[in-house]
Amino acid sequence: MRDDALESRLAHIEARLDQIAAEKPSGSSPHNATALNFQNFPEIRVYKASDMWNQATTLPCLGISPQFPTGAMLAQTGKLELPPLQEVLGVLERYFDSYGRYMPLFEKGSFIEMTVDWYSEDGRKELIPWAAINLVLAMTYRIMDDVAIEEPKLTQCMSNVQSVATELMAWSGGILGFQVLLGMVILFQGTTNPQLAIVLIGSAIRLAQSMGLPSARASDDLYEAAQRRRVFWIAYILDKDLALRAKAPYTQFDAETDLELPEQGVDDDMGILESYTGTTRFNYLRARSELAIIQGEVHNFLYSRTAQRLSQEQRKDTKLRIEQLLSNWRIALPQELLRSDKLFQDFSTISFHLVMNMYNRYLECLYRIHGTFAFDEPWINRARCYISPAVIPTGDDGMDGRIDQKEISSLPSAWSDCVAHSRLGLELSAFGRETEYSTWLHACCNLSGLIVLLVNIIEFPDQPSVMSDWSLIVRIRNKFDQMNAKASKEPFFLLQTNMAETQGARKRYAVVGTGGRSSFFYSAIATEYSKTSCIVALCDTNQTRMNYANSKLKSLGHGEVPTYLASNFDQMVKESKPDEVIITTMDRTHNIYIVRALELGCNVITEKPMTIDAPRCKEIFSAVERTGQKVRVTFNYRYAPHNTKVFELLRSGAIGKVTSVHFEWMLNTSHGADYFRRWHRDKRNSGGLLVHKSTHHFDLVNFWLQTRPQTVFAAGDLAFYGRENAEKRGETKFYTRAHGSEVAKTDPFALHLDENPQLKAMYLDAEHEDAYYRDQSVFGDGISIEDTMNVLVKYRNGASLSYSLTAYAPWEGFRVSFNGTGGRLEVEVVENSYVNSGGDQAHEGSLESRKILLRPLFEKPREIKVEDGVGAHGGGDTVLLNDLFGTPVSDEYMRAASHIDGAASILTGIAANRSIATGQAINVDDILLVPSS
Repeated sequence: MRDDALESRLAHIEARLDQIAAEKPSGSSPHNATALNFQNFPEIRVYKASDMWNQATTLPCLGISPQFPTGAMLAQTGKLELPPLQEVLGVLERYFDSYGRYMPLFEKGSFIEMTVDWYSEDGRKELIPWAAINLVLAMTYRIMDDVAIEEPKLTQCMSNVQSVATELMAWSGGILGFQVLLGMVILFQGTTNPQLAIVLIGSAIRLAQSMGLPSARASDDLYEAAQRRRVFWIAYILDKDLALRAKAPYTQFDAETDLELPEQGVDDDMGILESYTGTTRFNYLRARSELAIIQGEVHNFLYSRTAQRLSQEQRKDTKLRIEQLLSNWRIALPQELLRSDKLFQDFSTISFHLVMNMYNRYLECLYRIHGTFAFDEPWINRARCYISPAVIPTGDDGMDGRIDQKEISSLPSAWSDCVAHSRLGLELSAFGRETEYSTWLHACCNLSGLIVLLVNIIEFPDQPSVMSDWSLIVRIRNKFDQMNAKASKEPFFLLQTNMAETQGARKRYAVVGTGGRSSFFYSAIATEYSKTSCIVALCDTNQTRMNYANSKLKSLGHGEVPTYLASNFDQMVKESKPDEVIITTMDRTHNIYIVRALELGCNVITEKPMTIDAPRCKEIFSAVERTGQKVRVTFNYRYAPHNTKVFELLRSGAIGKVTSVHFEWMLNTSHGADYFRRWHRDKRNSGGLLVHKSTHHFDLVNFWLQTRPQTVFAAGDLAFYGRENAEKRGETKFYTRAHGSEVAKTDPFALHLDENPQLKAMYLDAEHEDAYYRDQSVFGDGISIEDTMNVLVKYRNGASLSYSLTAYAPWEGFRVSFNGTGGRLEVEVVENSYVNSGGDQAHEGSLESRKILLRPLFEKPREIKVEDGVGAHGGGDTVLLNDLFGTPVSDEYMRAASHIDGAASILTGIAANRSIATGQAINVDDILLVPSS
């Protein structure tokens, strides 16, 4: 019987479509019979809605305005317009195959039939079906497509629906008007002003009651009866949800309905979420209905008049009962829904969003009954206590002490469970690709969870999860910053970004060291970031090189700046007054300029490595502590999209807990050989490649795993470059430097400075001042660094690393594999060949290819897509420069590296050098004890 009905309906729809396709538009369409003069109507616009908790203007929100042309007026003038039928049908298919399947507000077959009838030439252009079509278009655009609320196509659909608000209440053609009202409630929930949704749900529930929807009744039409039940439970869910949110009475009392909960197993899959693998099937509509019943209990307990008359003992018993109800509800969920990694991997985006919304509603109940909701005044007042010296005293060294628990109230009961549940809620929001709609739908719970994690970090600073929790907090904070930037100039309430306004005052930078790497910074400032930043001085040991840098600045439209020899560094700072000093000198001199810049009141941006050994590192730490200034280390590889994606995957638990990392980096005979021509060849200048180059790679592991090195064992040798190795291979002709050498003309490893205008100007033309030869033979004497290195590292979190670096490989790039308790992640990146500063710096380390393969246990491997990285170092340079010199934003992935990160990265290399020298495993803390964060 069911199949016959469906076939009949499909046949009717197909016939209608054929009829519409065959119809030819006449010269005078009924739509154009009477022209509508809009001069008497105000312009339809988006206005700013006041937040219900804070009067600050926030997100733009569409409102029900009495000034809109009414639906009746539009109908009378023939202006009930819609997009072309095929376009609408495409949107409807997407809606009913996704969101409309899991939240079955409408029945697909009858809705599409109604739509086709509306478009037919002889069909009646009724208001409510027209409004329903507009509503589904709006829900698809807003909820599924993440269309901004001020977008014209969404605004128009919502305006059309709002124009028939009065008619919806009086519609006598079934429950369609009621369904449209519920759809409007769903849409208005996802803004910063839920007041509109709160008003509408009250009216909708009254309408449902007048239609008898809360009551079970016999019906010959099983489809109609099933749809009426589903629509009622959707209304029930919205009523309880918004009542708790507004602390206002709900409209539908449990005692006034005799409907059974949605069936656990249904034949048509309506309201059922299913994983890609088919191993998890879950009745979403039933679970939401069960949770809504508990939401009503929470509301009664906290906000009803009856609750105010309960004794302390009765309140305690009631609270325990509700806690048990919530616990039972959570336990009954499939465990796959309580793991962020499984949700990411196994469910569609819209399924993920629906589960995330459900879990946030559960969290709201939890926060409210434990008194940790973000708008509970006693809880916020307790959180403010942490800034009091009586609660957290400050020592003579300026460091915060331990909390004096006598000065602050106890944490709520079941605190550890609350933290764990909050963490999952924030993980879902942080890594779940939230839309603008879902972000505002979950904003209050995210804010509550953020405060819970912050309090937990303050109360328990030594817990292992501090770094990952802080990363999660930063990511959530940045999400709100991004939403504010998209939606409004006003900050989201209680999450104001403490960033100084940069308009009207450019930040001033001095550059120390004008070799090849310096142009990476000053070229960006002179061009892309000229509105936010400027160069005020150059400093170097070589005047010729500074003159060349000035000529480059001038050619870029910046203008020349004063130059100072290195011996006049203090004078430069005094006269040019930089806000920050950018240091791109030889590695062994970094500490000299970092320390002095800090002492003179400047923050510092330094090239990696921060320095080359422990004593120099200690000098920098001491200067930071004395001055309170900041040091930023420019680890550009953190910012490459593929490396950020690895961080995301590992942080989401995609392979469980990481147990081991296998990391191989190849430097080819162009880039790799270049380290053996320059000052880097002397370990006293660079610390060797394990410090100068591998600091990038060791930092990536620290960053990816959010941990620090503990024990290091290493082996290394000069196996390819150097005169001795060349002689062993039978070479008999040697030279000291390429310039002026006949032998060098036939050496593929030789660098000919006079053939490269940039290198010639920076080095060949400048060597008369300092006798620095940029083109030394890679097979000459005096090389004290290794070209073949292998390192084993044990980390504080228990993971291990096996690492190798080869400086004479046939290709440039890296392979890294992560083994974990839940699978394996494999990454391969191939970079284009280059010589440092020998050409366009945008090509240095640019991508040739890359691949990320995720291999979960017991599942097929799948390739992970990554956004394209444009420019040098895998696309990381562009992102880093924006982070340094662009408009300030929160560091979503914690990629901004401090002096602590700089130290943690070089300590692996320093320990490896010591291990090579002694043949022993080295305890990193014996060299320098670095904080975890």
